[in-house]
Amino acid sequence: MPAAGHVAQTGRLLRQGIRLGVVLSCLAVAQAVGPQGRIVYRGFQFDAEPAVDVYVVDADGSNQRALADDQTAFTAMWSGDGRVAAWLNDDDGLFIMNADATGRQRVPDGHYPRDWSDDGEWFATVHFERGRGVDIAKHRADGSDYEALTAEGFSQINSIEWSPDGTALVFSARGGGGAWQDIFTVGADGNGLTNLTDHVSSNYDEHWSADGRNVFFISQRDAGFWVYVMDADGRDVRRLDTDRGVGHLLGASPDGQYLLIDGADLHVLDTDGRHVSQVTDDDLWPRRADWYIPRSILSVTPFGQHLGYWGWLKTLRAGVH
Repeated sequence: MPAAGHVAQTGRLLRQGIRLGVVLSCLAVAQAVGPQGRIVYRGFQFDAEPAVDVYVVDADGSNQRALADDQTAFTAMWSGDGRVAAWLNDDDGLFIMNADATGRQRVPDGHYPRDWSDDGEWFATVHFERGRGVDIAKHRADGSDYEALTAEGFSQINSIEWSPDGTALVFSARGGGGAWQDIFTVGADGNGLTNLTDHVSSNYDEHWSADGRNVFFISQRDAGFWVYVMDADGRDVRRLDTDRGVGHLLGASPDGQYLLIDGADLHVLDTDGRHVSQVTDDDLWPRRADWYIPRSILSVTPFGQHLGYWGWLKTLRAGVH
């Protein structure tokens, strides 16, 4: 090899080595810092007058507050840009707002939402026709283009979640007259409905991994309530050996490092099932939740796509020359 070519090749290898070192350093920092971002969740308070409201809390347990100070909300979820969509009880409608509940805008003809796509374009909801059961549907964030995506007539749909890339939805449902819940996926265009679990035990609380390659869920197949993970096509199902009891699996962190569960309070596990931290410690019983981390501090994304680092680093693309 000519000397100039050898020097150029050495330079490329050196640059790639430096970039790999930066990646590994950032991952180490992310793990040392612990859970990042904010969590929005529904909390039940059981007292003389049972009440439900939506709360926001930092993933480290600080800055907990009710979403809105002028009324209660029944459910809420994040968009990828940090906005919140919530069903406000007094106004009886779906609203999009800032994380501090300012700048509220009602969604015309908005249906009760189950999830909001990361790009902020689509809501997932449940379609109901009298005498036919329920199905998966979607509509745009402005309330337009309502469309039913399935026509199965499920007897119950419990939760729905958009895939990270917005091309599919995962949901848990009970078939007409069925005793057990299964987990399904369907394309955002309504094609490819697939039963991922098809098991004679209940399977629910399903959540995509950050890279969209896996689905975490709860199943009762092994005498108890356990967290499992499977490939996105339903293959290679494996149980996590959690070191604490799990009530519900409420979400997976957008950086791919953690799972959010409830056990009377909000708790964080790593993706192997080990307990990491307790987020809340109060009288609220947490239910549906959503986890948001600003893109500027995301520490993990799928290899082969751009790698997001802390805010003081620029975007790097894997395989850059």
